Amino acid sequence: MADAGAKAKVHKLIETKVRPLAREGFKQYKETVPKLLQATTKIDNAIKQYEEADTIKTYLRSVGIEARKLIEARQPLRYANTALDNVTKDDDDYEADKDEIEKLKVELTDALGFIEYQLAHVKALEDRANAFIDMLEKSEDKAEKDWASVVLTSERNVHNVQKALKELQAWDTDAQAAVKSRDAKRLKRLQSTVPSINLEDDVLKGNMTVEYREKFQKRFDIKTLSAEFQTEFQRDLTKLNGFDKDIQKAAQECKKIMDNAPKLAVEPPDLKKAMSLLALPSKAESKLKAALELDEAPMIKALDALAKELKLKNTGKDMVKKLQGGGII
Repeated sequence: MADAGAKAKVHKLIETKVRPLAREGFKQYKETVPKLLQATTKIDNAIKQYEEADTIKTYLRSVGIEARKLIEARQPLRYANTALDNVTKDDDDYEADKDEIEKLKVELTDALGFIEYQLAHVKALEDRANAFIDMLEKSEDKAEKDWASVVLTSERNVHNVQKALKELQAWDTDAQAAVKSRDAKRLKRLQSTVPSINLEDDVLKGNMTVEYREKFQKRFDIKTLSAEFQTEFQRDLTKLNGFDKDIQKAAQECKKIMDNAPKLAVEPPDLKKAMSLLALPSKAESKLKAALELDEAPMIKALDALAKELKLKNTGKDMVKKLQGGGII
């Protein structure tokens, strides 16, 4: 029978070599198992209730996270189990603290066995869930939902570009009016607030729906779906072709206006024509040029001064009216 000294020696070895590893592993093991069981139950229920594939994918992520934590817990428990075997490999050492050793050995063995069982269960559940997801994603219900989304998204895109075109056309009308009326300040203000829209090359080339269709047909074999769906699919293809043409036309008009916006400018007044219309001598050309670059109120003042200098009968206001009537300003 082992004496007290032998028992103390074995107990100390267990406390220093085995217990720290066991505590580390058991802590994570006890924290993880309930979360893992909860996550796997969610997947079981989701499959039974035919929940959406995306929902099951989300649950699978949670299971994967908890399974990795369980694998992390397994490592120190394995080390603790091996350390316990090493500490008690001699019968005398085992007998020295048999009850404590047996209890710890059972706890470690049970935990490691349960971990292996749970990891095998997780693997089987993941396989079953992925097969179920694959079935859902290839089902006609899924095909109908995804195809409806393609048509709706395409229609919405056309609407958005056509709406943007209307805004750009309204802007262009105002900008062209500013150019025609020679209102440089208004034009500059308008050019600082040009409506804009991002136009992809596929849209400009009339291929907006091509990628949508290709992705859909890679996921679903149309020939395996019902005749009713195939008829609807063909009918919608014609609709999508129309969407491509409509959005291409609107997008190209948008691009044309946006590209031209910074190029709009108020042309400088025709100085020679203005000189002729006002019957001014050549020596007045530089002062008339300076006056024509001003806004209307200061322009009238400058022309008043010029009229006085040249001893003309016309006032600055009269001269502005003449210039406006002649389409010079």
